[in-house]
Amino acid sequence: MGSGRSCLLIGGGEAHPPPVPSIPGLLEPPSQRELYSLGGFLAQRPCGRPALGLEEAHGFLTALHCIPGTLAPRDWLPVVFGGDVEKAHGRTGAAMASLVMRLSNDLARALFDTARQEHYAPLFAFPGTGQQASARSWCDGFLVGLDVKSLSWIEQLEEDAGMRRVLCPIIALS
Repeated sequence: MGSGRSCLLIGGGEAHPPPVPSIPGLLEPPSQRELYSLGGFLAQRPCGRPALGLEEAHGFLTALHCIPGTLAPRDWLPVVFGGDVEKAHGRTGAAMASLVMRLSNDLARALFDTARQEHYAPLFAFPGTGQQASARSWCDGFLVGLDVKSLSWIEQLEEDAGMRRVLCPIIALS
């Protein structure tokens, strides 16, 4: 992060460095316990409107890292929480926003750090919840992320048949 190098996309285009700045404290990956806590927080509709579930948020953040260009957290955090979580929940909201940014940074490292790429895996069902594994929520979140920067994706999809083939299963599963 912050190294200035760009990363190749599936379709051969380039993605810019991850959208979350390297801020001290945001480099530590979230623990399983923190992710479980975040999942519960998101399920409570923290801003009074529907928020993304944990699996959806994982897909959403993954898509943001694949989109050409960068987005500031202020532009995408409200999508995750259904609004301004820091305004709605003060310190707790700020802690949850920080946790989501840590998750985003961890995903960026897993996607773009060549030494860690084999460790990336979509989050389909959080361990210990008893939920049946399904890719649908993750795929829904991924498509929400695509929608955030839809013009970039539309242009790339029109130009790149290979990318259309790669995205077809994600679209079909959502």
